[in-house]
Formats: sequence, structure tokens, C-alpha cells
Amino acid sequence: MFTVECNYSEGKAPYNFDLDSVSREKLELLLIGDPNVYADSLMGQYYPEKKNHPILRTDNDLIKIAEIPFYEIAVKQSIDNAVWFSLDSEPGSKTNYDHTSTYLLDIELTFYGLASDEEQIIDLFENNDDSNCIRIGSLAGTMILCEQMVMDGYDPYMVCDDASGDLEYIMTCLQSIIGPLNAEYGDEMQNVFYIHELSIDEDFMRIGVGSRIIRELPYILLEYLHVFPDILAYYSLPLRRKPAEDNKRSKKILSIDLPIEQFYIENGFQELSDNVLIAFVERK
Repeated sequence: MFTVECNYSEGKAPYNFDLDSVSREKLELLLIGDPNVYADSLMGQYYPEKKNHPILRTDNDLIKIAEIPFYEIAVKQSIDNAVWFSLDSEPGSKTNYDHTSTYLLDIELTFYGLASDEEQIIDLFENNDDSNCIRIGSLAGTMILCEQMVMDGYDPYMVCDDASGDLEYIMTCLQSIIGPLNAEYGDEMQNVFYIHELSIDEDFMRIGVGSRIIRELPYILLEYLHVFPDILAYYSLPLRRKPAEDNKRSKKILSIDLPIEQFYIENGFQELSDNVLIAFVERK
């Protein structure tokens, strides 16, 4: 009896079929010769080969400094989450605590270009006035606290499935037999930041600004969410849309389209499965 396991992350039972000795020998020779397969000859088992981790780039080679009209980038966070509780309730018992908001941290960031002007910084952060700043773009995403979920007895897949279809698909890929969060072959305790969308103003596309933002992103998240992501993940399919209109400045804000996958690949991401790209982050 020869056993083939597939769709492991979806909980489906293995497919079993009989092979005669000649057919089995031919199949094993194919598996042993496949560079994408790891062969455990002693146990007679074969697994997908673990590939080298794609690492997020940290150099600034793609930035065209001479074409950028600012010296620094300021980052503002905007988030609408609200928390409330009753005076007469037990601590921790309020009804709007739920695992999706506890373990999935949504964040929206807006980026502005500054010319090292202290007055600009004061206007932006203290007076909430960005009229003197150059708006570069925005980023929206979700920090998936896998480590805390596993420690608290939750399955990250189930939590993501409760939140949205995009997060459910991302977690399915990450927990698959070739995914970095697979409980048997990977490390399920790694925290993931899922990039919903990165938009850059058309005036600043293809001069390295988006790349510089992506490379700084893990440290921005640490500052705002107090969590450093182990993995950045991106799912390209939801972003195939027309440019949105920026109501505030009546300028078009474009999703990066090199195509979009190429932008992430240039920054160290690799494809994990269809339309899903990931990069591991090495903390300095």
C-alpha cells in the first residue's frame, strides 16, 4: 500500500492506493530525483523540500534620491477601533471583546514627505494639518498575532476565517504543508503582517519610495503595534481594481502596478502559492 497525502491543511483524509513493486520503484526514483522533494529513505517517506526563506531586502539600491522632493517620510496612524465597558461589570467581561480584534490588529498608515522642516512636523502631528506636507501614499494591513493565539489555545486559521475571506486564504497558504506556519514542518509561532494594500501617489511611483516604505514597515509596526512581524505577506488578487480618487486633493492614488507582484519580488518576496507572496524579516 502506498499513501499519498494532499490538501493536508484543509483536513482532508489521505488518498490511499495500491502499487506493485515495479510501479513503486519508478515513483520513488522520480521523487528522489525531484529537487523539490525531501526523501527520508529510512522511513520511506517523502516531503516537500524546505526552500530557503525569502528575506525582505534592506538596502536602498532602488531609491532615486535625486528625483525625490523631500528628505524624510512622516508616518501617521489612523484607526477607528473603539473599546468600552460597563462600570458594574467584571473586568474582562465586556461584550465587545472578541478574538478577531484581540489577535488581529488592523492598521492604516498615511505617509508624508518632509523637507526637514520642524514647522511641518508640528503642523502634521500636533495641529493635524497636512496642508504643508507632500502626501506620498498609504498602507493598510493586519497584524496576525499567531504566537499569542497558539499560546492561548486558538487556531490562527479559525480566527482568520472568522474575520475575512482574504485572511482565511492567507492563513490556509501559510499553514499548508509547504507553508512556514505548518505545525509539523514549520514554526506556527511566527507573527505575520498581511498587507491589504499599499498605494503610492503617481508622482512618486518607480523612484524607490514604495520600496523604502516596505523596508521600513516592520519597524513602523513595532512602533505603533509593539509587535515585530516575522513574516510579511501579500495577496495580490484583491488589488486588481481601478485607481481610487483621493477626495482630499483630487489626485489619483494608484495601487503599485509593475505588475504588483514584480514590485514585491524586487523587494525580496517570493511566491508561496497562487497570488500569495511572503518575505521573512530579519530584525537588526
